[in-house]
Amino acid sequence: MLPPHRRTPEALVLPREVTSLAEHTPPMCGTPSADSNSATSHLLRPGSETEAVAHFDLVIIGGGPAALAVVSRILESRPAALYTEDEHRHLHFVHRQRTRSFVPKKSHKSTRSDAKPERSVLDDDDAACACEGRFKILVIDRCGEGFMGLWKRNFNALGISHLRSPMFFHPDASDFDALLAHANQTERADEGTPDQLIDQMESRVAAGRVAGQEAKRRSKRSTSVLSDRAHASLPHLIEIPSVVGREKSKHKRKQQQQLLGKSGPASVHVNERDRRDYFTPSSALFNSFIRRLQEKYGLNTASVWPGIHHYFNASASGTQEPQQEQPVTTLRGSIKDLVWLDGVQRCVDDGLGNHQAGFLLELEDNDPVKNGNVVVSAKAVVSAVGAGGKPSIPSFLTQANNAGDSGSGSTKSAASAPRGKGWMHSGCLAWEPFPTPHPGHRSTMVVVGGGLTSAQLVVRALESGYDRVILLVRGHLKSKPFDVDLGWVGRYSNYLRMQFWQSDSVDERVNILRTARNGGSVTPTYAKLLSRLEALGKLEIRTHTTVASATYDQDWTLNLRTAHGVQEIRADYVIAATGAETNFRNLTFLSTLQRTHPVSVVAGMPLVTADLEYRRDVPLFVTGAYAALQIGPGAGNLGMMRDSADRIANRLVQLIDPPQAQPARSQTTARSQIEAAAPTHFNFDLLSIEA
Repeated sequence: MLPPHRRTPEALVLPREVTSLAEHTPPMCGTPSADSNSATSHLLRPGSETEAVAHFDLVIIGGGPAALAVVSRILESRPAALYTEDEHRHLHFVHRQRTRSFVPKKSHKSTRSDAKPERSVLDDDDAACACEGRFKILVIDRCGEGFMGLWKRNFNALGISHLRSPMFFHPDASDFDALLAHANQTERADEGTPDQLIDQMESRVAAGRVAGQEAKRRSKRSTSVLSDRAHASLPHLIEIPSVVGREKSKHKRKQQQQLLGKSGPASVHVNERDRRDYFTPSSALFNSFIRRLQEKYGLNTASVWPGIHHYFNASASGTQEPQQEQPVTTLRGSIKDLVWLDGVQRCVDDGLGNHQAGFLLELEDNDPVKNGNVVVSAKAVVSAVGAGGKPSIPSFLTQANNAGDSGSGSTKSAASAPRGKGWMHSGCLAWEPFPTPHPGHRSTMVVVGGGLTSAQLVVRALESGYDRVILLVRGHLKSKPFDVDLGWVGRYSNYLRMQFWQSDSVDERVNILRTARNGGSVTPTYAKLLSRLEALGKLEIRTHTTVASATYDQDWTLNLRTAHGVQEIRADYVIAATGAETNFRNLTFLSTLQRTHPVSVVAGMPLVTADLEYRRDVPLFVTGAYAALQIGPGAGNLGMMRDSADRIANRLVQLIDPPQAQPARSQTTARSQIEAAAPTHFNFDLLSIEA
């Protein structure tokens, strides 16, 4: 029996308006009527399950950091990236008694003198099974340029030399300090200060005209004029200021607490022993670490994944060698539709003659030339699509689009497009070249937004040859090391996390999420750089400013609403760094499932179970930003994605029972005794908060 301060609620209390809406929403069964089939999906028609060309135990939608964290956790036989050194040692003691692994170890020739190998979940008489005990995983990604492909495109487009996150934020499930260890092993542990990074960016801005000329000559595929050599002179580890070390001594922290008073919030500081953790890794170091992680688990390291039709057609004709040595099948494409068959009236075939409940997924190629879609089945699905929503476009840009296209008959498509004449959303930069200024006259760019991306766009615009940049922020320009408060990012952040998990009110959790993030912010390093650029006259920062109206005719005329009235400015180009809409209902590939098996959505986030399962009767798992109601404010960060992956993997062990032989009675008794005696500190709700 857990003490009261360590318990977490079994169910969350919904807001009143969401509860009333759920009461008036008629539930739909797993097999809708014939009248609703045409309105939902053709996959719900009887007999559509026979269209599946392949069956997988797990399908992961997305190839970003959240997906890689899930794959790493599933393939790692000794996960220990969530625990301290003392807990780490205890975990190894536990694993000497019981090993839970989804993928069997590679067989090797043994001799009589060899000790009996340790059995995993799938190692029990796998020879009798046609699947050879392998846990079949499919990862499908729209970008299809390897794991973290879209991540790398965005970093190249914005010229980001270093990450914002600390060294212990990474998707490796095996070791908390894996990234730091990799830096030391590859001799990339050289340390530097933020001033070195600022000086390097200032030098790039000074050569902006040259960069702008290069940008005009580059191909459309290249999204950045910056190469790896531009960052070669920088150290691989840049210290994060105002977090640990000389900046805040014990005396200074005591002074600040006295100024706040006894009723003020207690400051959370970092132990000096964790200094090495609070450096930001370079992009080159992190990319090298990701590649090593893929090689470690035998994942596909190709720069381009095969397309859907290419892979399945080649597999059917026998012209392509199957990925036998790779535990995960990786494909380039997207999910058009997804439905759940409950196993009562309709089932999926696992390819071994077994009929059971499962998903049907309709896959489509990104290539419009390829006709027809491919249907596969799966036992479980993980949605790791990040925000995955539509870009949040300011209203003045959509209105300008409507005015410009009023006579073309394409008003609806123009309003939803992430770019238009003289403007674009920052999300387009991964696929489109950065806009270059017109030669021969002074050019001005307007950047809308108050987050880190907007600061990076300011630097990128000046590098590309713009003479002046105007940054519009609707509130204060906030500065903090991370996108959430330090207490949520610290190595020992269990205290705030336990407080969050113990709350059973959805409203209270949403308020905690908003307070911890508090809108967009820039790092102290970029805040200092922006101040320097403003002093040089290259940048104008306008806070507490919104755009009342805008017109475009070869250039922009913007009417700005400020505390002092309305002012007019002119600009050549506008970029909106306003992020994407976080709304689970806008995920088109889940529209059918949300109609047949609805779930409550609060503040754009689904109310999933503690295991991040969509519903107890539907094994669709959600990770990333959409898991925030269960994980906490850092759900979309690299570090908390490991927590999400751990919950998902633990639930998958319970759900997916791989084919295996029945062990002897003595083995069964011994195993049950070991599992019953195993400690429960794996669970997220048993973290220590005594500090």
